[in-house]
Amino acid sequence: MTRRTETLEVALDAALLDEARRLGVDLSAAAEIGLRDALRHARVQRDLADLAQPSNDLS
Repeated sequence: MTRRTETLEVALDAALLDEARRLGVDLSAAAEIGLRDALRHARVQRDLADLAQPSNDLS
C-alpha cells in the first residue's frame, strides 16, 4: 500500500466518522455492524423522517 493510498483511506475514515457523528450514530454499535452499514441505516432513518414531515410547498 502506498503512502497516498494510506492517506486517502485515513481521510475517508475521518469523513465517515464525521458524518456518523452528525447523524448521531452510536459508534459502539457501529463497531459491531460496521461503520458503513450504520451510516446507511442512519441515512435511511433520516430520509424517512424527512418524508414524514408535512410539506409546506403549495406550488
